[in-house]
Amino acid sequence: MASALPGTSSRPPKPVVQLLVGSDLAFWLVKRYLPALLDSMVVAKSMSLTSEQWATVRQTQAEMLPARVRRRGVLFDIYISNPAVHAFRLEDIQVPALFINAKDDPLSAFDNAARAAQRIPAATFVAATTGGHLLLGSEQRVREQVAALRTAPPGRSPGS
Repeated sequence: MASALPGTSSRPPKPVVQLLVGSDLAFWLVKRYLPALLDSMVVAKSMSLTSEQWATVRQTQAEMLPARVRRRGVLFDIYISNPAVHAFRLEDIQVPALFINAKDDPLSAFDNAARAAQRIPAATFVAATTGGHLLLGSEQRVREQVAALRTAPPGRSPGS
């Protein structure tokens, strides 16, 4: 779900990420005084959220604190493991795989997920029209697809 995959991607400048996740105060200040900045990372501009969905967004942001304990992992993901994924031979993956991506996800390129799913023999690709990075509004569909993957016969994708 909403993962880094081979294809087009961008990374924010490292000093910005280091500041944001290297300091709980900096993260809190952005969360408090520039919430639209954090919102834009997970909510597509075209989305109109319900109060329950906004609560999910706010809860997700609150769970990012303390940010400093995630610093090494976030920096590793953004600048080492995410770029390294371009060298993966997805065609060699022999286990069932499930890709779920929203077309309007501001952090995870939809086309990358669609292409990656085509490269894995036992992959299923589920496209959500909207939902942003958190797949808001698709929670039940996500649960159903994950359950189908867990109960699929060995070597078969949930959609086959």
